[in-house]
Amino acid sequence: MGEIAKPAASPSAEGATAEKPLSTTERNTLLRIIAVLAVKGYNINPTAGRIDKLGEIRGDAEKLGLSISDETLRKKLREAFDMIENGRLADR
Repeated sequence: MGEIAKPAASPSAEGATAEKPLSTTERNTLLRIIAVLAVKGYNINPTAGRIDKLGEIRGDAEKLGLSISDETLRKKLREAFDMIENGRLADR
């Protein structure tokens, strides 16, 4: 995959406002994005019982200075793939 610029440092706690929880629409949109990136970008089969690209995704995240556990990756990918299997990937 191509190079991705590292995200800018987040603002200091003094100037930042508390983040709001995600709405259902925002959460579903992020899960759709995850599903598309996993299937089209990492060639992951959403119906496979085992996700064999966790190490590659974790490695790419680490290159960007991000730390994501295999457990978290597995959980969020499964949530995203459940949307595909349940036909909820399209906007409604």
